[in-house]
Amino acid sequence: MNSRVWMRTIVNMLVVCTVALNMVLADGFRNPPEGGSALGRAGMRLTQGDDPAVITHNPANMMDLPKASVMSAFTFAYSKTDYTNPFGISEESEDPWSILPAVYAVMPLREGECRLGVGLHVPYGQAKKWDSDGVFRIGAPYYAMMKSINLNPSLATRIGESLAVGVGVNLMWSELEFKQGLPWLPPPAGLMGPVSRLRFDGDGYGFGANIGLTWQVSDAQRVAVSYRSPVSVEYDGDFSMANPPPPGALPPMITPTSDFETEIDFPSILGIGYGVRLSDSVRAEMNVEWIEHSRNEELDLDIENNNTLLVMSAGTTSIPQQWDDTWTVGLGADWQVNSEWTLRTGWTYLPTPVPEETMMPSLAEGDRNVLALGAGYRKDRHAADIAYAYNISEDRTVDAPQNMIQGDYEFEPHLISVSYAYTF
Repeated sequence: MNSRVWMRTIVNMLVVCTVALNMVLADGFRNPPEGGSALGRAGMRLTQGDDPAVITHNPANMMDLPKASVMSAFTFAYSKTDYTNPFGISEESEDPWSILPAVYAVMPLREGECRLGVGLHVPYGQAKKWDSDGVFRIGAPYYAMMKSINLNPSLATRIGESLAVGVGVNLMWSELEFKQGLPWLPPPAGLMGPVSRLRFDGDGYGFGANIGLTWQVSDAQRVAVSYRSPVSVEYDGDFSMANPPPPGALPPMITPTSDFETEIDFPSILGIGYGVRLSDSVRAEMNVEWIEHSRNEELDLDIENNNTLLVMSAGTTSIPQQWDDTWTVGLGADWQVNSEWTLRTGWTYLPTPVPEETMMPSLAEGDRNVLALGAGYRKDRHAADIAYAYNISEDRTVDAPQNMIQGDYEFEPHLISVSYAYTF
């Protein structure tokens, strides 16, 4: 394939993905696996990759793609949360739909001895919106959004006949925004009185790397290891206060606007997979992942001279997180019905890293069991995949004394992924 055509295809796909990202309202802090093939197996994708999304999952498996290929994928997420406070007042989150795009391209080098790939995907993101005049009008953010774009150039080759290795570089951009009401008067008068609208908005960059190894133990068995390094993003932006209190109600150093800074530490991820071909048409895989969520210890906010507002409203400029490291485990399988059709299914268990003591309405979640079904169609140079995943999420009751926002949470999440790949 002409290298100029290949590069032009990549650029066009990246532009499409960047435009689509404006619509992203991702479900959860860590997003679901990219591509219909991976989601159809509930994310079991470390040893067995059939499309260019292996750049993200395990770059060593680019060696399984003999020809140049490109792929686009979209995951449609529906996530609704119902909250009931201790007084029996209920509310549900707004705008439950979101779209997560991804694009990939892989090309053989040196007569097939190496593979060069590039991916653009949305590894992390979350958004939750509540009625600004509802139960969360004060005391907690009624809107929170974090989105990311990760550019992941990668290279893969073989070491001997049975070992493939792939490495990648991650350049991630992320944006963070949240909004909260600040009452003019202290409780109880401030509960129903006028409020100021505080808005925090910033963005920044972070760098990391990922590596994957796939060992062909036998003709039917594979073992894979994948590691993604942590990424820290320092956000710089603006703070603003709409509808400020009357003159004299706040200390003189408070201003309607100021600079805003904070930092988020994204986790390192270590995955181990075992894949086996049970017959000519049936494959199965088991994955175990360790996710270092404990890097997210606290969220330090700096709005310069306006830090007094944070102390007045929350008593601190540092919001405790104290997330826990988690272990995920899952099983997936696919059945090649004929030369064109493949059916997939899978299950995975995703425990939440968010403890009861620090869980906020803007990032409320429970332990999840994910059940997935999918189908793939291959014809000549074209490949299309679709998958549906239902998240059985455990309800959560927050009654820890340390948490000011107590109550009951119920969750309803669904995922649909579609992807298309073209081989040159």
